[in-house]
Amino acid sequence: MYVKRNWVFILSLILLASCFKDSYDFENFSGNIEYSPSIAAPLANGNLSIENLYEFSDSSDLDTVGSTIVYSYRKDSLFSFGVSDFGNIPEQKSVDFKIKSSGDIPADLMPTQVRLVQSDTFTFVLEDGMRLDSFVLNTGTLTIDINSSFRHTGVLNITSRNIMNQSGQYFSEIIQISNASGNYTSSKDCSIDNNKLVLINSGEQNYIIFDFELILWTQTGEGISGGDEVVVDFTFNDLNDYKGIFGFMGIHEEIYDTIFESPLEDFENLKGTFSVTNPKLSLEYNNSLGVPFDIDLNILATFDDGTKVNIAPENLEVSSSTDYLNPEASGEVIFSRDEIPNIDSLLTFPPASTFDIYVAAISNGAGDNGDPNFILKDSELNVDLVIEVPLEFRADLVFTDTLEIELGNMNFDEVDYANLYYNIENQFPINFDVVLLAYDYETNSVIDTVKLSTPGEQGLIIAAPVDENGITIIDQVQPYSGFISLTDDQVNNLINEADNIILQASISSTEGASTVKILKDYTIKFDFSLEAKATIVTGGE
Repeated sequence: MYVKRNWVFILSLILLASCFKDSYDFENFSGNIEYSPSIAAPLANGNLSIENLYEFSDSSDLDTVGSTIVYSYRKDSLFSFGVSDFGNIPEQKSVDFKIKSSGDIPADLMPTQVRLVQSDTFTFVLEDGMRLDSFVLNTGTLTIDINSSFRHTGVLNITSRNIMNQSGQYFSEIIQISNASGNYTSSKDCSIDNNKLVLINSGEQNYIIFDFELILWTQTGEGISGGDEVVVDFTFNDLNDYKGIFGFMGIHEEIYDTIFESPLEDFENLKGTFSVTNPKLSLEYNNSLGVPFDIDLNILATFDDGTKVNIAPENLEVSSSTDYLNPEASGEVIFSRDEIPNIDSLLTFPPASTFDIYVAAISNGAGDNGDPNFILKDSELNVDLVIEVPLEFRADLVFTDTLEIELGNMNFDEVDYANLYYNIENQFPINFDVVLLAYDYETNSVIDTVKLSTPGEQGLIIAAPVDENGITIIDQVQPYSGFISLTDDQVNNLINEADNIILQASISSTEGASTVKILKDYTIKFDFSLEAKATIVTGGE
């Protein structure tokens, strides 16, 4: 945390010194010279608000929602899943399809031509209970392997009405069986780029139908025995290079687990507790996978002292589009204390050092509700994490910093009196209790403590009264005035004896208020002046 060095007491001393320098040039004097001036001068005045102190912009962490100031943090792509996670179509390979005669045909009874016709189902083996209606390939290959033991020449015509090209033509492939030795074998790759496959669903099965027509021409002296056959094997390759798949995508779980450093920044030199009271954690999703998801979220925060805080909200539902022409579905799920009672412990000060995010995304967690699923080539589910912390808190903090003293060889020898006068009107529901510690490096000790407080030891800046919601009651805010007297010993210790002045500011919320809120239009008005008389010694070795 950067701290401006314009705290009132130090500023008063510096301004007092500057008033002397306006009248005298100490460097032109030699030996010890003493001065005993009196001064009564204004030191500082102002009217500060959050907007004076902080420039809000699109890139800043602070923003305003109405009059409330909100600290926000966003982690884009907390987790992301795509087609490779939820739309995997493995290579499909058939068992042997056999085309054979219904019985033996002796050679002397062989007709000029024999025609054998049959249909078989090719079953697609899919994962996670997936049931596909169709999918459109970008690229793909159907490999056909054939073995024939017929001792005749012929042709095999293979067709399927479940595979069609962009023109709507059904798949058809004619393969010549030209070897009459009874030992024919061949393999052929057929392009099915841009083809559509329409699957038939029956229970848990997904299949297409192939039709076979085998025509054999008589070979002199050869008949057909019952063991003669043509064996066909199919292999579908590159099915994952698709434009889109349609149907029920099954119930599949994908796990994401990562640890990242806390997005909430620690504050240098600030010690104590700072409990935010109305934080919100939200997940913003964009789902172009035409598949609904249940998200199981678990966040484990680990603090430097070893404390762990775990939150596990109920499963959230991510909706999806049912129209592949408009595939985007977006939404937001917000968690507050209503959903996560211990969220205050997760987002607190000092902040956690790390967050362990565990996410399980379950497709179609509610089962098949009858709505069609789809996955397109570039479909993905992307979820962003957003943390919003309104400046509503309970505070008990102590800020400590060291202020350097550089008054050259001036020495405040005697102080007749030094009074710091103030006039303050504070609309912030926060007390500031300021203490100055005179510190001696040689003895490693605090040699004096000077508390800057109003009468009644209430602190220098007194918190404004608030209503039951922690909001300042503006018409009850009253200005107050007074002065702080510093003794000769206090000034001597702070200026002459101390190597450094350590500033400690205790920050607390309005007494009796369980929570307070900081609004952007709150202001603090202040006016400080100094009345002092002192003997200053300069020069001399």
